[in-house]
Amino acid sequence: MITWIEHWKEVFSKDLHKKAKNMLENLQDEIKQISLKVKKPAENIDSLGSVMSALEEIRNKESIIDRQFRPIKEMYALLEQFLKESMEQDEVDGRTEL
Repeated sequence: MITWIEHWKEVFSKDLHKKAKNMLENLQDEIKQISLKVKKPAENIDSLGSVMSALEEIRNKESIIDRQFRPIKEMYALLEQFLKESMEQDEVDGRTEL
């Protein structure tokens, strides 16, 4: 029974890690895309409109992004407690930035 439980815990941890990593990468990509839009230099009225549109997009997505942080943090807290294998440095950095 103990062997079965350990095996289940390992499989669950790996699946949770895969899901958490995927969610983290998707959130990072979304934040990078929005960041690139905002960092464009506003040289004329059209580019200023583009930046303003990006800021509006940020306001609209702010609550959605905030709600995405919590499950990712909770998954990584569980993984820290139970997952024995080490995480990649990029993943650790991304989690720290979160």
